[in-house]
Amino acid sequence: MRMMCSHQADAILCAKQVEALQSDLVARLMLLEATVHAKTAVPTAQVFPHFTGLSKLWAGFQDEMVLLSILNNMVVSLRPFLTAQSHLLLEGQLEAMLDGADIKSDDDRLSAGGQCSVQYSLASGHHNYLRTAGF
Repeated sequence: MRMMCSHQADAILCAKQVEALQSDLVARLMLLEATVHAKTAVPTAQVFPHFTGLSKLWAGFQDEMVLLSILNNMVVSLRPFLTAQSHLLLEGQLEAMLDGADIKSDDDRLSAGGQCSVQYSLASGHHNYLRTAGF
């Protein structure tokens, strides 16, 4: 369940990033409109930086789309497992079986096993890192 909460937190961060990208996109488009306005010809030096900025924003949107897709696929893949597990044992039965057992949390495993970073590349060429616990 903690993993699902972590994925939910990641999705919330993605949503905030998309909101920031949207506001940046609106601002960039307004600057571009102010630069071009009703002119039939505009020097490249004036508009090129705006299009470069738009390109970076678009790449950011693509990165967030890829990350949200990965998170969605993980949640969809985990849903049948969690449903099956919830039907196998009632909560009281599980607690009785684990009585007296030393159960480590994700934080305990992370601190005991160290950390490793997994680097993956996104479509835009940016590199992101996933922090995972060593088991």
